[in-house]
Amino acid sequence: RPGGVLDPPLFAIRDLQPGRLALFHLSPIFHFGSGTSWFHNGAVLDKGLMGKPSDFGRLLENTLRWLGEPSAGSEQLGGAQIASDRWVPDLLKPGAKERFDGNWPRGPEVLNPHLPPPAANLFRGIIGPRTVYSGGKGTVADYAQAARAKGLSFLIFLEDFAQLTPEELAALVADCKAHSGEDLLLLAGYRMKTNIGNSVFFFGSDPLYVYEKHRTGPDKKVFKLQGEDEQGKFAPGDSINFIFESLRNDVNSVGYFDFTGPAEKGGWRIEHARLFSMAGVVYYDHGKFVEDVTDQYLTTNQGTMAAIPVAINLVDSPQEMTAEIDQGHALTYAAAPSVKQLWDTALRWNHQYFGCNVFPSSGPLIRAWPGTYRTQAFAGENFVTWRTLLAPWVYVTAEAGLKEVALYDGEKLFRRFLPGGAPELKVRLYLSGALQMNVSIVATDLKGGKAVSFPLRGWNDGSPAAVFCGDHVNDCGGMKLFRGPAWQRAENVPSVPNAGQTWDGGPPPALALFPLGQISPALTSDQGSEGSNLNQVPYLDFCDEKVHQGRSVSTDSVLPGVVHINPWSGYGPRTPHQLAIYTGIYTEWQQYFTGTPTAWGAHGIAAGPGAALYTQIIKFQRDQVVKSLALSGLWRPKIPANVMLVVGEGDRILSARDVSAHVSPVSRTYHLPTGGWWAGISPQEGNAQLHVNLGAPLELRLWDNLQSSRFEMWVALPPEGLPVKAGQEHEVRIFTYSWPMDARVQDTDDLLRWVRYLAQPDAMQIRRGKRLEAPPGIIEFELEDGALEVSVPKPTDGLDATLPCRARGCNPRWTALLFQYEGYNGAARYGPPTNRVRPLGIDPEGRVCFPIFAGQAANTHLLVGQPVVADEAGKDLFIQVTCLREAQDEAPPLWHVSVNNPTDQPITSKLRKTMDLPGLTFSEQTLTLQPGEYRVLQHPET
Repeated sequence: RPGGVLDPPLFAIRDLQPGRLALFHLSPIFHFGSGTSWFHNGAVLDKGLMGKPSDFGRLLENTLRWLGEPSAGSEQLGGAQIASDRWVPDLLKPGAKERFDGNWPRGPEVLNPHLPPPAANLFRGIIGPRTVYSGGKGTVADYAQAARAKGLSFLIFLEDFAQLTPEELAALVADCKAHSGEDLLLLAGYRMKTNIGNSVFFFGSDPLYVYEKHRTGPDKKVFKLQGEDEQGKFAPGDSINFIFESLRNDVNSVGYFDFTGPAEKGGWRIEHARLFSMAGVVYYDHGKFVEDVTDQYLTTNQGTMAAIPVAINLVDSPQEMTAEIDQGHALTYAAAPSVKQLWDTALRWNHQYFGCNVFPSSGPLIRAWPGTYRTQAFAGENFVTWRTLLAPWVYVTAEAGLKEVALYDGEKLFRRFLPGGAPELKVRLYLSGALQMNVSIVATDLKGGKAVSFPLRGWNDGSPAAVFCGDHVNDCGGMKLFRGPAWQRAENVPSVPNAGQTWDGGPPPALALFPLGQISPALTSDQGSEGSNLNQVPYLDFCDEKVHQGRSVSTDSVLPGVVHINPWSGYGPRTPHQLAIYTGIYTEWQQYFTGTPTAWGAHGIAAGPGAALYTQIIKFQRDQVVKSLALSGLWRPKIPANVMLVVGEGDRILSARDVSAHVSPVSRTYHLPTGGWWAGISPQEGNAQLHVNLGAPLELRLWDNLQSSRFEMWVALPPEGLPVKAGQEHEVRIFTYSWPMDARVQDTDDLLRWVRYLAQPDAMQIRRGKRLEAPPGIIEFELEDGALEVSVPKPTDGLDATLPCRARGCNPRWTALLFQYEGYNGAARYGPPTNRVRPLGIDPEGRVCFPIFAGQAANTHLLVGQPVVADEAGKDLFIQVTCLREAQDEAPPLWHVSVNNPTDQPITSKLRKTMDLPGLTFSEQTLTLQPGEYRVLQHPET
């Protein structure tokens, strides 16, 4: 293709004349990134499959020789005119940044809090009618007439699959098309029970009838969501194949409802669901209220991929449908430019970039708020305030008068307004899009009506954000968050930069010399065993421009005894844990960006070490004696030569041995107390790693043979076992520092230099706050009067060091910022890396995390903390401090400061500034805020 390469890399040789050369683009998916073996294991080129060799390698070579033969035999070669910058990537050519920035138009209106919110056309509809095709009492024409009479704009029919034939489904599709119009959209669909208890519904303009192989039950009318074997026992399955096929180029979609009814069968809650787009947050069955699962919906949002929230109203006749409306039951509302555009803008399959205003409501109307944002700067540069500024409107109305409008970031309360019966609420918030958010509105009116919104969700493209794939199973590429049977990551191993991509879980271009392996908690006690096939719910704690923290929480297991279970094949039923609740927390400090852009420009090539902390908390549910606690196990291929396993404590080496392929078989157990560490190092190519035990004592068990090593991580327990009480917690914390392939840690002298530096960075000065004692690894601080000021010069011997830092003492309801007096920021295309500010995420324990790229700047000087704080009386207030604009062209920075009282009582509190930041002119003041009051304390004149 002129001006580019084919994507995907598919090629055909045709119509080539002698003397013409075909250039083959070999995809890195199949060549790089497989670690110690080819991903395809030679099958494509010569080995073949199932006993049949492949001649493709010979064909490829012969073709290239044939094509090149005329040119090679000619007396003259060359003659092609090639531009001098032909091999310079487009993103590195002059003007690339300006073209990239051009897609981000911003005007002064973004700073005006008094502008009216954007207009939205809201359309009302019902999901759930059944026609005569499957046992109902009305035709599609009858429903269309009743819908128009009641002012409905869309209907999604949910026929009863147990009484529906393929021919009747085809007739339903035809009827929906015939009776739709400019004012009414009719979509065909059907519902069916799943074999784990919930109900699934398929709908759209051309829904696919479920194939028999995907159905189970005595009459083959139950959807086989979880696979079953020939005897009807649960097993891995392939429902994913039908669900994706049923989408048919985005003309159909899939949803679930009935989330509390089948609990005794182990059915799904919303947060467990995968392979779906819609969720019935409110459910009525023939006029009878069944469930409201708003709490489950908010939990699902905190996993960073939201379902479209809707009301399910199962009715059997137009008269029943009319009664649903007249009785004030919740219906589904959707915003779109017109009825004809409802599908594309509101009701279609919900992917990770889709942000629709769809909500169930029995009263309030959410006219502005939901959507998806993606902030970005060229080459992933940080500290670019104007490109990450968000100014969304909260705009809600209610004929009955608004009682409360609450915003939830996942499960966490984000803001709360008490309009006091006013017919509408219009508030413009000023937030930073550098923080990943998933914030929904829950609004109630004075008559008890309620609405639940799709979230305002988004992230910064250059950050380590967890962004879910369209199947709603796992995040794209980073694999930090999953739904279902999976567990948190434990380490951050740098990949070779710009080495190409692998698809959907393929191996990365990295070779960890001694990785932690597959973390999977498993408990054995005198009360039994637990931990096989853990089912878990993902939660995002926070993600800012440089640090991500997420967690897995497991209260039950999926399908005990089924092997090879994973989030794509293991759905249920679930068995509640009897012994413990398991939580795994993964914190990742991102590498620094070099200033070289990749992809379409919003990402940058990363370099330097990667740092991560894995925390595991086991909360025991009963008194018991713990016999064993396993953490992980891994078979790792033996590296050909010169790989050293080093075990130490402090700056002392306790053991060092070669674990490469030529070494004789051996078995050994290493005891690792709190502060103990182990490392894999080598002068050969690979990612050296240092692991530090920051929690309970551990054991590293190693079994070697000449081809591979198996090692396991266990919690060290007394020989007689560990007695525990119900409610008691046990915590494991493992810090991992992983070097890039081109940063060799060749011997123990190199390793000890790094260990000592991580324990005590050269000439680090703390001008405010204090450092907490800790083993080498995370640099732990405590804020003083709301802030920490620290400076670190470049290491004296040139270590390209990244220092992972964490500071405690924050209130999670108040904004935290990092102000960089001087330091590093890639190519600094958006201004010098001095006097720059960016927001920080705060974990549930009130800590902020940030890296110091000490090896990349002559000196790094930072001020970290909460710039505006309240006294003890104001601890429940929300305090927002947002930099609206950095200093530009001699213009001063602009700031926004606001406060919200989310409680039901007046709060009188003294607010003051703790960080002296350019342009932040907020002065100390004592305020009394009424319940639900929101007040702006600093904002530029409009």
